[in-house]
Formats: sequence, C-alpha cells, structure tokens
Amino acid sequence: MRREYAWLGLAAGVALAVAGVAKAGRVEPWKAPESARRLANPLAGDRAALDAGRKLFAQQCAPCHGEGGRGDGAAGTYLPTRPADLTAKAVADQSDGELFWKITSGRAPMPTFQAMLDDTQRWQLVAYLRALQGRTDTVGGGR
Repeated sequence: MRREYAWLGLAAGVALAVAGVAKAGRVEPWKAPESARRLANPLAGDRAALDAGRKLFAQQCAPCHGEGGRGDGAAGTYLPTRPADLTAKAVADQSDGELFWKITSGRAPMPTFQAMLDDTQRWQLVAYLRALQGRTDTVGGGR
C-alpha cells in the first residue's frame, strides 16, 4: 500500500514539474520600466569599461548566453527557456538603461546581478553588449 502511494506521489510530482517546464517555455515579453529606459550609461565610450565588460561577460554571462552572446552557451542548454540572443535586434533596440535594469533585476532563470556586481560592473556589461551587437556607440535614454 505504501509503495502505491509513493508511486502516486512521484507521478504527481513529475506531472507538476512537466507542467512547470511547459509553462516556463512560454516566455512573456520582458519590459523594463519607463524610468529605466531613460537611464544613461555613465561609461559610454570608455574603452576600459568595454574591456572590463568583456571579462565580466566571459565569467558571468557566456556560460548561458555563449561567447558571442547568441544564447548558445553550454549551460543554457539545461535551462527551461533558451537564453536570449543578445545580438538580436530586439535587444539592440533597447536603451542602455533598459539593459542595465534587466542585468540588475534578472528574471528566472537569469539571476539578479544586483548583489553580485556593483553598478559600475553592470554598466561595463552594457558597454560590452553594445560591442557584441557591432556598435561602438551606446543607446542613451529618452529615445
């Protein structure tokens, strides 16, 4: 009798896990608040910030987003939703402030980096994302 309940519990747990993964597979648009859109990158155009961002990206982002930022990192294959292609037009069209807010806030399965990286480091990542997108400028606020 106990064995039957154990199997029933296991089956229910698997069903809930599958349902959760299925729901996680449907990704809602991730919008930053309007106030974030207007934030300007204080490190825009700073070559040292770009270089520091490259190193941070390799450590913190590339495992999931891939070395080129295309969402093809090895660790990303184990996530319920594919990591974003950071070179895609939808990402490139966002302001620096929106990207900074998303790095800061995170959204599962992406962690929040607010406690892991200071403001300067997160702006450095934004600078490097622009380089991955083939841009030397940055998108400021208020577009």
